[in-house]
Amino acid sequence: MVLISISAIFVLLNGVKSESATDVVNSPNAFEIFDDLTKSSKYDIREHPLSKGPLRVGVSVSINALGELEPTRTTFTSQLTIREVWTDNRLSYAQIPNHPPVIIGEADLADKIWKPSISIANEMVSSMVTIPMSNKMVEIFPDGKVIYSFRIRSSIFCAVYLMKYPFERQFCNFYLESCKLYFIFTISYCSITLHFHP
Repeated sequence: MVLISISAIFVLLNGVKSESATDVVNSPNAFEIFDDLTKSSKYDIREHPLSKGPLRVGVSVSINALGELEPTRTTFTSQLTIREVWTDNRLSYAQIPNHPPVIIGEADLADKIWKPSISIANEMVSSMVTIPMSNKMVEIFPDGKVIYSFRIRSSIFCAVYLMKYPFERQFCNFYLESCKLYFIFTISYCSITLHFHP
């Protein structure tokens, strides 16, 4: 089951075997629309998509590779693909005539839009997978819905119990978080709420 989902992700990231994706990527109209939506006079990458209340962000994780558990360091290594889904009304283009069904791009597009900052709470160290290229992908739909995918390599803390060594089982979890606290008149709130997105 995991292998099937991983294969699907790689096909999507590479943009192959999908005529609609290829047509959209090769459409100059799609990139013209994106450039117009994100030009500095209209779009501020630092600005939160919502002026009030937390933004609802869907998250899903695929495990591409799982390394060894290191009991002496109480860590395990993994390579993950994290997908985030949210709506940014500033990127909606449904009102434009003959608009494409979706705008698809890689790091060059992803680096020009606001993105939620999501991290692994119990990570020891993480890094973006950049070989052979930056593994980022973004899809923007006419209603402003954004799907952002990226791959990371992470070393994650895991408390190990060796009372029954070498016959014990180890259960390792990792936790995603993204909560930026703002204090306004002594009232704090999170700018993002996470929920599972299949």
